[in-house]
Amino acid sequence: MDAAIGSEHPYCRELLAPLAAEAQSALVLFPEEQAMREGLSPVVRWATPQALRRLLRAVDDHMEREHGVLP
Repeated sequence: MDAAIGSEHPYCRELLAPLAAEAQSALVLFPEEQAMREGLSPVVRWATPQALRRLLRAVDDHMEREHGVLP
């Protein structure tokens, strides 16, 4: 995941902001694992609450480390 996020550098803000917004939206729309499994996972097979939270942490970590942006 870090490699994928790092590959977007230096255009991180433009490319990662929409990705992070979609991940956060999915967590709000499908707050429980069962709801996500039924509603989102059939379309985005890797989508689980844990995977989306890891993605958001990785984006935040990259932005803080590479750009001095606090999450």
